[in-house]
Amino acid sequence: SEVRHAFSSCNGNLGTNGCVGYMFHRKGVILVVGEEVDEDELMLTALDLGAEDVSQESEGWEVLTDQESFETVRNGLQVMGLELESAELTFVPDNTQAIDGAQAELFLRMVETLEECDDVQGVHHNAEISDEELARIVG
Repeated sequence: SEVRHAFSSCNGNLGTNGCVGYMFHRKGVILVVGEEVDEDELMLTALDLGAEDVSQESEGWEVLTDQESFETVRNGLQVMGLELESAELTFVPDNTQAIDGAQAELFLRMVETLEECDDVQGVHHNAEISDEELARIVG
């Protein structure tokens, strides 16, 4: 009932069980931080270890792996002496949907409500909110 209330109070729609599962794939996501990270060395090493992609994010470098290569890539990056801010297996969307304004505010409130619910194990979504919009809402 808490989940249903979170959706309805934020103008969301609660679908049937598994109705959007096809839009997500289980991937390893590793966030590498540090100012001394050499982009070329990180990319070559990560790809050699089995990573699917390496991209620069505002807070560092994101290394994306499939489930089977996750442990190998994570351990290899640690052996290189790189600082890993996080490393987890999670659901990654195939496509994202940009939202802003009131829709973004309602969405963030719904996610926060769901994350506080004891019956919810994890919240995964395909919403994309720009850093500027996020700063406006949160700040």
